[in-house]
Amino acid sequence: MKKQLFMMAAALCVSTVFTACSSDVAESVQAVADSQDGYVIRVKANLPADVTLTRAISPTSEAETALTTSWAAGEKVYVYKNDGTELRGILTPTGITNGGKSCTLTGAIKGKDYTTADKLTYTYLKPKAGTTDPNNLLGGATFEHYFGDYSGQVGTLEDISANYDFCSAESEITGVTANGILLDWSDANFERQQAISKFFITLGDDYSAMVKPLTITATGLANTPLTVTPAVATNKIFVAMQNTTESSLACTFEGTVGGLVWTGEMTADMLNNKYYYTVIDETPSHHLRLYRDISSVTNIAVVVDDVKVGASLDGSNVSVSDNGNPMVLGTDYTVAYKKGDADASTADAEADNYTAVITGIGKYKGIKTSNAFAATNLPTAVITLTTGEGYVGDEEIIAQGATGWKVGATFTYEGQATPQTTGITYESSDDSGLSIDAEGNITANTPGVYTITISVQGSAQYNGATKTITIYVQKSGTGGTIEDPTAGAPAMWTD
Repeated sequence: MKKQLFMMAAALCVSTVFTACSSDVAESVQAVADSQDGYVIRVKANLPADVTLTRAISPTSEAETALTTSWAAGEKVYVYKNDGTELRGILTPTGITNGGKSCTLTGAIKGKDYTTADKLTYTYLKPKAGTTDPNNLLGGATFEHYFGDYSGQVGTLEDISANYDFCSAESEITGVTANGILLDWSDANFERQQAISKFFITLGDDYSAMVKPLTITATGLANTPLTVTPAVATNKIFVAMQNTTESSLACTFEGTVGGLVWTGEMTADMLNNKYYYTVIDETPSHHLRLYRDISSVTNIAVVVDDVKVGASLDGSNVSVSDNGNPMVLGTDYTVAYKKGDADASTADAEADNYTAVITGIGKYKGIKTSNAFAATNLPTAVITLTTGEGYVGDEEIIAQGATGWKVGATFTYEGQATPQTTGITYESSDDSGLSIDAEGNITANTPGVYTITISVQGSAQYNGATKTITIYVQKSGTGGTIEDPTAGAPAMWTD
């Protein structure tokens, strides 16, 4: 793949030998003395066996776990005086041999002001910011990218190869003419001065996540934060990064997926402690996992309801949403409870300072604590008698042997307005004299005064309740009343 190439200052690790052809120099000296057209230099450039440490990449497939490097016709090496800000010449590869690993860099160089205190610097692809072109070698054009500026990446190897694959070298000037024309210089060594990392994006363990853009921040990362914006959302991104710390880069990532911000961390290991080359394979352990951090994302909403005293604290009173979309308990988060600083699993009557601690899982991470909520007392059931023909009231006189009488009851409680009939029990004070079945049907056996107890057992929604009624059983054929149940009866309700 054809690339532009610049090589610039450093003492670096790809062994490239630069030598001037003495006859060329001799032929050029007089021309320089008479004009500013410059003189031709030829530089022998050999790439070492370990090509991953060298200059240009030649991507053939983004699925490869290694990148090849080779010289290619049409590439350009830019030559500067000293610190790399004044452009003096442009060299191109000729005589490429050895499978692209060897060539002669050839081109004209300007200037007759060199001394042995100076040096030549070479940049592949990218010059330094502030580079000038006093000899109009670019024909008035300007550089689109500069060393240290990694902005504008689109996440592909082709883009890195064309615009960001930076390496540099320098040569000491060891011989000049009396009027400052180059005669001899030292060999130069080239090395890539950045990482090329391949990131496979997941949301938690979801490998279908498509991210656009991805922002990378790290102490020691040049031009941080670095934002890579693919042309379309993707789950695979190549990134060129430059490290300045001579240690591993602890990177943080922020990506936009589905309009929401997701974050992650990964360490980029260094090659030779500073310049590094990394291609991460597609195994899950090497994926860049992005998460929604519920501790920092503002549109994670937690809603908690008060609980009733005695209720189990099991997450059922908590709802969590992300940007208005409900999150799933057990899939996206877990819930634990605190009463003050202590763990809590059941609500009690004393506490009014419960909090729910939400922990992100799956695609989510981080912890978010809810506002305090209370444990409130349960409402008490209210029992109401059924009235009307055939039903007894709070006090009734029933003739001995009477049939068809019934105790009927319903109950309600706060928050439940519909009368309930299930869960009601009936009990007589003396089953032999006055019996009552589970449906409230009464059998009057023996004259006397009896009580019926109506009970509703408590539940998680309400406290239980009881109600009693009095029933007088008179001897058949007598005229007793509630005020005087013995009126007209034989002595003291006997047969």
